[in-house]
Amino acid sequence: MSKRAMRVIAGVVASALTCGVLVERAAAWEAGYLVGTFPGITLGLPMGANPPPGVYLTNLGNYGTDVFTGHGTAGPAGASLGEVGAKIDLGQYVPVLTWSTPWTILGATWSMTVIQPMITSSFYEPGGAIISNPAGLHNIILNPFNLSWELAPGFFGALGLDVIPPTGRISGATGLANWGQPIVTIEPRVSFSYLADGWNITSSFRFGVNTVNTYTGVTDGAYLHTDLTLAKKFDKWELGAVAYGVNQIAADSNCGSKPAGYCAYGEDVALGGLVGYDFGPASVKVIVTDSVYTRNFAGGWRVYTQLAFPLWVDQPAKPFVAAKF
Repeated sequence: MSKRAMRVIAGVVASALTCGVLVERAAAWEAGYLVGTFPGITLGLPMGANPPPGVYLTNLGNYGTDVFTGHGTAGPAGASLGEVGAKIDLGQYVPVLTWSTPWTILGATWSMTVIQPMITSSFYEPGGAIISNPAGLHNIILNPFNLSWELAPGFFGALGLDVIPPTGRISGATGLANWGQPIVTIEPRVSFSYLADGWNITSSFRFGVNTVNTYTGVTDGAYLHTDLTLAKKFDKWELGAVAYGVNQIAADSNCGSKPAGYCAYGEDVALGGLVGYDFGPASVKVIVTDSVYTRNFAGGWRVYTQLAFPLWVDQPAKPFVAAKF
């Protein structure tokens, strides 16, 4: 690896560490609130770069078991959701449709994306009895722009914006009894990727801001998502390490009238590994993570899968860099 590449990698790592320092403040989250985009969902994806002009479909899936470490109050799935030791089995299918446009803005390539998460789950009391099986659509994620600049040979930086309106399945007294939420979430994001010499070294940061929950009057505090990927291709195979963190960085508002513990500061940090294979136009990746630190959140093991391929490109097909959001 060249000295230039080492400097680029150092910059990506430094940006990750700098943002990581910001997540140490105490704050609070309303019981039953789920952050706009799922933790770790962009692991393995080169978020700093747009694919060549065309239309792409990325099929994301994940399944895992998480255990709650806090809240201790009634939540969307019943009286035990949020209690220490309560468990959730959760699976997701997330189709991601990306249009990488032929246009540039201020020297940046421009893509836009539509994402529709679908979730099925089972909640269990600490003793093992099942509470409920909420399933349905999460709020749709609309990305009107992801602008990507090549800052140096092989090194890309991107600015994007996700808008998440309340289109999912919403029910219950708090509006949080299923996987839709009566909240609009705005997620600006910043990503960096080094993609030369078979490397995918990516750090991606999402800053989520919520409007008021129209059922409870609570405004859930802002959060930071951090997804990190360090992977290397060996011919058609890809191996690597991943990490993610989700942390609240601002307190809830209008939570004082709620029962003690209804809003609780949440964070989760996980580490894992990645293996992938490039079939040509299509690529497949499998990622496994496990939480190493969880507070007032659900943490545990999770398996992520990715199947990405172009639906249409305006140039001859070549090895595909997975579309992302």
